[in-house]
Amino acid sequence: MNEGLIQDVKDIKEMLVSMQKLEAARVERENAVHEKVMKLDQAVNGNGKPGLKTDVELLKESEKKRAAFQNAIATAVIIQIVLTLILKVF
Repeated sequence: MNEGLIQDVKDIKEMLVSMQKLEAARVERENAVHEKVMKLDQAVNGNGKPGLKTDVELLKESEKKRAAFQNAIATAVIIQIVLTLILKVF
């Protein structure tokens, strides 16, 4: 009977060691994931430097200015064509 109890204790110790190894591996994976998330957060938010959010905002502003300039040029061309046609008629 003692031998069975001793074997049970050994089995429990082996399971505990196995569980500790699994927990250590889980913590390591969790830390790796956390590190990757932090790097992504820094890339998006910038962490004191311009990040992707800033770049996107700058691109939006630049696109608005470009579109306004393009519209102004197109309007000027249309006005020029209309005026040329009107002057030809008169």
